[in-house]
Amino acid sequence: CLIQNKRGTDLWLGVDASGLKITEMDSQQKPKIAFPWSEVKNISFQDKKFTIKPVNEKTEDFKFFTKNIRTNRMILQMCVGNHELYTRRKKKKVPTATLR
Repeated sequence: CLIQNKRGTDLWLGVDASGLKITEMDSQQKPKIAFPWSEVKNISFQDKKFTIKPVNEKTEDFKFFTKNIRTNRMILQMCVGNHELYTRRKKKKVPTATLR
């Protein structure tokens, strides 16, 4: 999805089963900022402003803007669905036995 930071710079937002990734328009391969699900405390939006709250209280909230509320609803739905995939995958991991 196309998003903008508070300076108005266009960025790409990617959402997958491992977390959220923010990339610059010209460099979609290497994320500028990544938020693994294990480091995300809360995700919310109000009107066109979307906020990612990290688990670490010392880290500043990451805020970005979209063109409309509908886009934010879609991003939130993608986040909820992908976070669910993350938690399912995390539950299925079985500790490996140690060799003696």
